[in-house]
Amino acid sequence: MTVKPEPLSKGDTIALVSPANNLPDRFKKQEEYSISYLEKLGYRVKNCINHTNAEKPSVRANTLMEAFADNNVKAIFPICGGDKIYEILNLIDYDFISTHPKIICGYSFIGALLLAITDRAKCPTFIGPHINFLNDKSTSRELSYTVAAFWTMLSQANVEKTSLSNYERACLPKQASNQTLELPNIYKNSYKLKQSRQDVSYISLNNTSTREGIVYAQSLNNLITMGNAGIPLSLNDKLLVIDALDDSFDNIKYKLEILNTKYSLGNVSGIVFSSFTERTDKVTPELDLQNKDKIINFLRYASDCLKTDKLYYGFPTGHSKYKLTLPIGIKAKFDYITGSLIYTESPFTKQR
Repeated sequence: MTVKPEPLSKGDTIALVSPANNLPDRFKKQEEYSISYLEKLGYRVKNCINHTNAEKPSVRANTLMEAFADNNVKAIFPICGGDKIYEILNLIDYDFISTHPKIICGYSFIGALLLAITDRAKCPTFIGPHINFLNDKSTSRELSYTVAAFWTMLSQANVEKTSLSNYERACLPKQASNQTLELPNIYKNSYKLKQSRQDVSYISLNNTSTREGIVYAQSLNNLITMGNAGIPLSLNDKLLVIDALDDSFDNIKYKLEILNTKYSLGNVSGIVFSSFTERTDKVTPELDLQNKDKIINFLRYASDCLKTDKLYYGFPTGHSKYKLTLPIGIKAKFDYITGSLIYTESPFTKQR
């Protein structure tokens, strides 16, 4: 049975954590900036970021569990990621988390922690940007659309939208009267956006929507590494949303083959690929990830390899420039016409 957290309200306490390691030097000021940002928005902050002994996995795991154990804490935000997150995955008390559900949100390497919680504790978690890229003093602040989508999802409240275009406003999460939750695909009509070299339109090679499945959104690297780290997953009948960063199509094909050998991906309800990206600090792009013909060829290859035609490319999540904050661990289907995720249940235990 899935247990769910409550949506955020102003005045709630948010815990900041760093479960993947010590804060890198470049993020030292972001800790202060993130606290100030959250307080200006009307939240209380509990700072659980480790500054001593954070190199020890047990210390990081215990600190994270302390945040889950605090009944005043309603949400947990990792301030950054790192590949040492795998060190704590088998040190977490998932049974305890299943009886103390809270919002926890992050992406990239932190996604492995989120998926482990969703899979083992049966709690929804959220794939979305780190708080240090949302605060208003961040040197690499996310787009205003991404910030608005984050708070719209986690608080289910109206947020500041004056800096958004009409099209961007229309592509924020929508709660329907029948309790379904629609996450529109802003890349469906990407000509309405200020295009960046990182983004591409939505592409589908078939005319069928996915059957309903539990959403597992994750980076391709994390899906592979989690199995190697002793966190096996059950992907049958899941709706996979897969992200990739700084990989060529050839490398992604190779990694899909590895994943398919582990999990027989033809048994999933569908696979939605994000808009694959390169690191933004590159002077010039190298991987040609916007080439539509290459994307189509990639989808055809993946369809043959995985024995499924329910493959879709170009969804705003993960490392793409435009990002939605996605609930994982609850049921949804993918609408091939609109390119949108339609959740058939809420990620929260109650609605506003």
